[in-house]
Amino acid sequence: MPLLPSHTLIVTTSLALLTLSTLLIISPTTILSSNTIAILGSSMHIRQASFIPAPGSYTNTGAFAASNRIPPPPKINPLTSLTHPPKTTLTTPERELLALLGFILALASLTQLILATPLRYSKSSLTTTTTTTQNTTTSKPIRKPTSALAEQIHTLLTTQTLFQTLCTIHVLLTAVLVAAIYLLKSDRYGGSNDRTNEGWDYLANDVVFAAALSDMLFWGYLYTVVAEERREVLGVLERRRVMDEEDERDERR
Repeated sequence: MPLLPSHTLIVTTSLALLTLSTLLIISPTTILSSNTIAILGSSMHIRQASFIPAPGSYTNTGAFAASNRIPPPPKINPLTSLTHPPKTTLTTPERELLALLGFILALASLTQLILATPLRYSKSSLTTTTTTTQNTTTSKPIRKPTSALAEQIHTLLTTQTLFQTLCTIHVLLTAVLVAAIYLLKSDRYGGSNDRTNEGWDYLANDVVFAAALSDMLFWGYLYTVVAEERREVLGVLERRRVMDEEDERDERR
């Protein structure tokens, strides 16, 4: 039995994505200047994204927001400051791109919430039926499956198959992206330091690496949870099949 059911995991992640999408639209610097992303990128030797404003260039958001003192000026390499001066703020196209990304994340989170609705079930609802009479409530095993129960089980198994497919696609795509960023843009493997390919630089950086790694780990864990729940449902169906066969043999006698 998993620690948390798949429905709870998906709802929690969807709410987190909604919060993340709101921050990307309202205050993207809050996310880009996150200490978690910086620590993860430094520990994996992933280069910082070129579109992140230099430390000390923002005061309303980021790591210096809670500090009352004036942050120190950013360290500038005199050899590269003329060709690649440090950024002081996000450009309008970058803000629009981040806002679009936030809007896409919001749609994805709402879609996950809708698709995960059939995953909300209890094991007892597949094996017992509850009847209420005046002040008493009784539960008894379901001997003969009803059309409503059969439809519920079919919808549940179909949704579990759908999420297992989604988990596989997410894990494969994000694993390829994480490996590509780590091998091509990592200091440890001698990645190129130039920024002639700005399009690739927008994709291969510590921000995208942290997002892809988190996505891969979550969907990989979700796959194991959904697979465990699917085995439980199939086990219930197998026990019901055995019970039906026993009932048929008793009726023949």
